[in-house]
Parts: sequence; structure tokens; C-alpha cells
Amino acid sequence: MKSIGIQYLEAYRRLRNAGKKNFKRTIYFLFAADEEIGGPVMEKFVKTKEFQELNQGFTLDESRASTTDVCRVYYGERNPWWLKVSITGSTGHGSIFIENDVGTKLRNFLDIVYAFRQEEKERLKNSNGRLTLGDVVTLNVTKIGGGVQVNVVPDEF
Repeated sequence: MKSIGIQYLEAYRRLRNAGKKNFKRTIYFLFAADEEIGGPVMEKFVKTKEFQELNQGFTLDESRASTTDVCRVYYGERNPWWLKVSITGSTGHGSIFIENDVGTKLRNFLDIVYAFRQEEKERLKNSNGRLTLGDVVTLNVTKIGGGVQVNVVPDEF
């Protein structure tokens, strides 16, 4: 949410323009190339001496855009859980039926995952506005890889 980062900068600019110049702590604005919490760029940076020397008191992430004049602050709004799942099975030529193959195992796994996803989606939909996206688990498959040749069933995804 780049727009919210801009809002933070604008709020700081307005404070400065209103005469607020002395804060109890130094204020830092950090923008990274990472799209999500837990991305590789910030992960490396937080392990550096330079980051430790910032001696941060607290951190604000962009959170969510607001459709009103209210900018809500969430505590622990998102807790990403990046999973890397490895599935192994039998390999063979793509022109035959392979038993115990990774494709079938992957489909079985995804059936379970997406059944849970649908339950959470329905829970949000049926909450009559009492729940928001931050109150339910959003789950999506974002990357799948495997295989080295187009005519060979891989032994791992």
C-alpha cells in the first residue's frame, strides 16, 4: 500500500509545517522493495548493524487503505505464514499413467487447503459486516514449481 506510506509522509510534513519540530525520538521512514511483510530485502536489512543503530521504539506498517478520513492503526493485523511444501512421488514418461505421482498428491493437498479457504471466505461473507479481511485467514497458492522436462512426470513439486 504505497498510498498509505505517502499518507504517513504527508502527516509528518503537516506536523513540521505546523511548527512541531522536536520529537522525543528520531523518526525514520524506511521504504523497501519488498511487496509483503517478511520479504527478502527487509529480512537482510534488519540483520545489519545499521538497522540495530536505529534503536527503533516501534514500527508502523502500511496496514490498509481507508475509505473515510479515519486512519486505523492495527496491532498485529497480519501474520504471514509462508509455507514451502515439498511433495514427492514416482517419476516416469509423460505418455503413461504414473501411480503415486506428485500431481495427484498435489491435487489432494490443494483440495484440503482450498476447502479451508472456502470456509474462511464463507465466514467473512456470512458475518453481516461484523468481520473484515483482517479477521479471517486469507490463503492463496502463489507459486508452484517442479519438473525439468515437459515430457517427464517430475518426482517432486
